[in-house]
Amino acid sequence: MQDQFGFDNQENCRPPEENWIAFDPAAAEKQRKEESKKRLRFAASRVGWATAILVAVWMGAIFFVSTIAQIFGEGGIAFYNKYLLIINEVTLAIGIAVAVIVLFPVPRVNINREKISVGKFLMILSICFGVAYVTNFIGTVALNIWNIFTGNSVGGELAELLYEMDPFLMFLSAGILAPILEELFFRKLLTDRLRVFGELPAILLPAFLFALFHMSASQFLYAFTVGLVLGYFYCKTGSYWLTVLIHAIFNTVSGVISVLFIDPINGFMTEFAKIAEETMDGAEIIERVMELMPEYGMALGLYAIYALLIGVINIVGIVLLFVCIATKKIELRLGEYCLPRKEAAKTVFKTSGVIVCTVFLVVMTVLSLFS
Repeated sequence: MQDQFGFDNQENCRPPEENWIAFDPAAAEKQRKEESKKRLRFAASRVGWATAILVAVWMGAIFFVSTIAQIFGEGGIAFYNKYLLIINEVTLAIGIAVAVIVLFPVPRVNINREKISVGKFLMILSICFGVAYVTNFIGTVALNIWNIFTGNSVGGELAELLYEMDPFLMFLSAGILAPILEELFFRKLLTDRLRVFGELPAILLPAFLFALFHMSASQFLYAFTVGLVLGYFYCKTGSYWLTVLIHAIFNTVSGVISVLFIDPINGFMTEFAKIAEETMDGAEIIERVMELMPEYGMALGLYAIYALLIGVINIVGIVLLFVCIATKKIELRLGEYCLPRKEAAKTVFKTSGVIVCTVFLVVMTVLSLFS
């Protein structure tokens, strides 16, 4: 006879084999780890494949649209160049739609929403600005060094193209569409599928893929750190729209608004250079510069205020980040299928999807250095 736990009613009797694991903690832990690895391998590989396919479809769609534009001649090319940023976001949406099909078999778990105060929101926003400024500065310096040694002008053509874009279209693209689409994929779709493995992989892997997604050596570190901040914020709040809002504010303030000052500042610097060439007299230079103030004064003043505010926000953000690290306020919660960090990393980066995606996007990034 057996009792309710499956034991024979005899002393020192083992339970049946199928029940033995429940009484052996080591065997139970081993089984749990194997199950976690299996699930993580499947999820990480799908995430990698989805990202690679997204980029491939996105690039293919842009190539298709540009080819059609060329068929229509100068008018088509002019239309393509004018609406390039919008076309970029529409084709990205197509890529995301295809990527969702790849991700569909991976179980998605909604992250519980938690209320956040305005103060904490502003703190995360300032940290995002701070880390982005530091890492973007490092990337820009590295790219300039590369250009000096190779004689290339990587990044220059893109900057000129952005400066020529309509400010409204830039805001619509970088300030609205890009945050909605990028946060949808890298935070909502990916993090929701990785959260069961713990917040660390749920933040790190999407941030890593987000950085590769930009296919820019100078932007990799910057995009990675911003991805970490947004991923952490999303895991803590569960709010997709709040991450979109941070992303939108960041893109608008650091990108769209700064472009508005390019023309007046360039115009002032050109006039100032002419004045400096024509005279060496300090008093005369000051007098002639003052004559430029009715035309350029307001723009220069607004830019000075803008630069000062950005500088203050960046410094505050960096200080707050160090304070959070020093006081150990950054806490990462575990998941149902959590693994030790080294085992999780080995499991993730040995999957076919992550390997193929990483190689593909690294190659595209390297090629961009020679474009």
